[in-house]
Amino acid sequence: MTSPQCPLDVFKRPGVAGENQFARHCFSAGIVWIGHLYKREADAELGHLASEGYIDTVQTTDSDIFLFRAPTVIYVPQKKTDGPNITIYTSEDLFTNPSISLTRGGMLLIALLCGGDYDEGITGCGLESAHAVAQGDLGDALLHEALCNTTLTNGFLEFVLSWKERLCLEFAEDPRGLLGRKCKAIAATIAQSPSFPDPAVIFAYVHPITSWSPGYSLPDHHSWGLARPNL
Repeated sequence: MTSPQCPLDVFKRPGVAGENQFARHCFSAGIVWIGHLYKREADAELGHLASEGYIDTVQTTDSDIFLFRAPTVIYVPQKKTDGPNITIYTSEDLFTNPSISLTRGGMLLIALLCGGDYDEGITGCGLESAHAVAQGDLGDALLHEALCNTTLTNGFLEFVLSWKERLCLEFAEDPRGLLGRKCKAIAATIAQSPSFPDPAVIFAYVHPITSWSPGYSLPDHHSWGLARPNL
């Protein structure tokens, strides 16, 4: 990155201790600061800002960011394991890389099975098993149905019940050979979890509250730009 960069910082929730002090530090360092987003989701907001072209990339440790349509993500390095190295991911790479091969629907399925910001997922279902099942069409089918419903209709809830049965079958019998084995324990856990998948969690990923949601205003990006640090 040889061109000047304009950092943009977003608080995840209101009432964060030291928020005003942090804002002053941002101003002094020449960092654009949006502040807290009230009921809006910071990760979803950043994902939409990136997908709509307001910003170039998102820097985060949260892999859920790709569910919110961020095309390019800079993974925050861990000093002990990564050293000075910075890893950049793109949503296109996640789809085209044969060792990953994930659609947005596949990522949604993994988030539901392994847990994320909104729930803890299915006990005993690890990333390897979730990724294997995500190679099928279950995630895409759920995403498509959720996108077609902006509210929790009875039709959507009925779809989720039938979808859950298909998911249990996938783990219990491995009919398409995606898992390479039968995972009856995971299937039983899913079947015995009345709240899984939680429609509210599905909608939190598919229809997050952002500046693009009804009743909210688009961000005023005209003031965003390079600023000199106040030293």
